[in-house]
Amino acid sequence: MDKVEIKQRNKIIIPFLLIGTVTILGSGIGIFFTEKYKEDATIKISFFVGVAFFCYFIYLPVRKLIKNQSIIVFETDSIILNTNKRIIFKKEEIENISVTYVDETGYFLNIQTKETTHKTNISWLDKTPNEIKELITSYGK
Repeated sequence: MDKVEIKQRNKIIIPFLLIGTVTILGSGIGIFFTEKYKEDATIKISFFVGVAFFCYFIYLPVRKLIKNQSIIVFETDSIILNTNKRIIFKKEEIENISVTYVDETGYFLNIQTKETTHKTNISWLDKTPNEIKELITSYGK
């Protein structure tokens, strides 16, 4: 098996970013430039805290989107996960690998080794869960 890189699906993340940005801008204009909230400092502080949380949670996916970074890489002798930190699984270490559907959360790639089990959400990736299952089947050969 050659190297197969799976990246984020831009068609999902870009509209999410646009909707989030428009919402933040609209809320900011409403809070800071209308008479209704002119004297209310707690709303303004809450707005900044909310924007800080939004930026914190969206930073990693946006950085990977801009750099066009792979999230999952299947190589001949290993699997590399680039989620929060880079994790490399050698083929010999992997005991079980599967794709499962968890309620409304989405599809997850489960990689089990002797020490741990890693779950990665694959719902936002550019390959469908069925395509990833096919990659897993060909990877096992």
